[in-house]
Amino acid sequence: MPGWTYLLVSSRGEVYLGATQNLRRRFREHNSASNKGYTRGQRWHLLAVVRFPTRAEAFQYESKLKRALLLKSQWKANCIRRADVIRFRHGYTFEPREWGRKFRRDLEKYGGKQALEIVFSRNRTIQRAPSKATRRTPK
Repeated sequence: MPGWTYLLVSSRGEVYLGATQNLRRRFREHNSASNKGYTRGQRWHLLAVVRFPTRAEAFQYESKLKRALLLKSQWKANCIRRADVIRFRHGYTFEPREWGRKFRRDLEKYGGKQALEIVFSRNRTIQRAPSKATRRTPK
């Protein structure tokens, strides 16, 4: 059974990282009124997602991103265009471009050129969630 690692963005611009086996169900839970977890009380939107062949790989990748904040920061920075679409579509006031500036500051602080090479060599595994306009409908 496949697993998913995902990023959500809230109406305030907060980003949540998670992993699950059933992405649709988990996304609904985050936005549910009965949600009692960290994501309660806000409207969340899918920002990015990576599919893995197994649940274990998805949760392992989530754990890796939570430990390596530079990788999570880079994934967020890669999603600025998608976050802008969400922001304008729903009239939110957060500024996603700040994520890119924060990522550059973190690079300088934590590793400079070597860290940059490591992060961008891993970039090929990162995928953005498609916007509604670019999703293909089945025939």
